Amino acid sequence: METTQVKHAQRLTTEHRALLEQIARQAPLADVLDGMARVIENLAPREIKVSVLLADPDGRHLRHGAAPSLSDFYNQAIDGIATGEGVGSCGTAARS
Repeated sequence: METTQVKHAQRLTTEHRALLEQIARQAPLADVLDGMARVIENLAPREIKVSVLLADPDGRHLRHGAAPSLSDFYNQAIDGIATGEGVGSCGTAARS
């Protein structure tokens, strides 16, 4: 393995451990999801933006979970989107 790959693997392990510790300490879900999204964005080989949507108990709508790099406008607009065929990529994927 190259030195860069080893360092990346070590950083991934460190971040993974930190997230597991948050979960074990019963940190609020919003904090865990936000931290997870930020880690993924920071460790990705190229720039990406992470968004996590959570299913409502009724299973028919999605709620904002985390999206630290997306605008508040987008996060508010997507919060509550219905699940179903043809309801954007998120709604369609959640319905499948």
